[in-house]
Amino acid sequence: AHLLSRLRAISFELNAPGLTRAAGNMRAYSDFLEKELLDLFERAAGRQPPEADFMRECADILYALNEGDHLKGRYVYYVISKRLDKSDFSGQESLSSLFGKVISVCQTDFP
Repeated sequence: AHLLSRLRAISFELNAPGLTRAAGNMRAYSDFLEKELLDLFERAAGRQPPEADFMRECADILYALNEGDHLKGRYVYYVISKRLDKSDFSGQESLSSLFGKVISVCQTDFP
């Protein structure tokens, strides 16, 4: 993952015409790997009980890949969506009320 992360960073600096396709392929593979790991992480979190060891392995790779940028957002979304009722998203409540509930969940689960 560290190597792929470095290759991805280098791929943005490659300007030679013959390397454009290779650079695009590296970025595409990196994006694909990240998406697969995020999906695996989320499935492991959704099992009863959650598979914490497997989640940790996915998180370690994602952090090596890009410092876990998308993992953080995905995990927070996952926790919030599991803790709030679907009716909270129905549009019946004010947006500030919904934000208040999200803040409450975050303060409880992410002290």
